[in-house]
Amino acid sequence: MKNNKIVLSLLGLSLTGMASVDKVTKVPEAKVADKPAVKVASPDLKIRVVDAFEVMQKSLLGAEITKELSDTNQKWAAEITLKGKELEQELLAFDSKKVTMSESAREKEERRLTKAKRDYQVSIEEKNQEFQMMQAKSSERMLKEVRDNSTIIARAENIDVIVDRTTGQILYSSESANVTNKLVDAMNIKFAANQKATATPATVLADNKKTGAHTAAA
Repeated sequence: MKNNKIVLSLLGLSLTGMASVDKVTKVPEAKVADKPAVKVASPDLKIRVVDAFEVMQKSLLGAEITKELSDTNQKWAAEITLKGKELEQELLAFDSKKVTMSESAREKEERRLTKAKRDYQVSIEEKNQEFQMMQAKSSERMLKEVRDNSTIIARAENIDVIVDRTTGQILYSSESANVTNKLVDAMNIKFAANQKATATPATVLADNKKTGAHTAAA
C-alpha cells in the first residue's frame, strides 16, 4: 500500500506566500522598512507598501507560526504513515494465509480489512481538513497583527494608505483617502444623464407637461 502523507500547502486568507514550514531558519530582529511612496494621481496622499511574504519570513511571529505548523505537520504525518504501515502488514498477512482459511473466516477478515482501509482514508482526510483550519487561523492571526501594526505606523508617520504589495490588499487607509462620497455623486450624475438620454419622447413630453402644470398653478 502506498504510504499517505498530509499534504501541506499554506493557505493565506489574505496573506499569500507564507514561508515554507519545512525550512525553519534563525529569524533576524524584525525591522520596519520605510518603503518608497507609490506614484498616484493625488500628490497630497502619502502611500506606503509592505511585503507580506517578507513579514512572514522575518518577523518573530512568523517564525513562531511556521514552527507550530511544521511541528504539527511532522507529528500527524508520522502518525498516519505508521498506521499505513501497520495496515499494510495486516493486508500482507491476510494475503498469505487466506487460502488456508475457511470461507466464513475469510469473508469476515475481508470485511474487517475493508473497513480498516476505509477508516484509514477517512483519518487522512480529517487530518488534512484539521490542518487547513489550523493554517487559516494562523493566517488570520498574522493578518490581524499586520493590520494593527500598520495602523500604528500610519498614525505615527501620518501615512494615508498602506498596501500589501503581495496581495494588493489595503491594510490601512485614512479618512482623507476615502473618496466614496465623490464616487457616489459621480455615479448618480451619470445614471441620471443616462436615464434622460434613453427616455422616450412620450415620457419627456409628459414630464414637460407636469412641469408646465406646476408652473401655471404657481
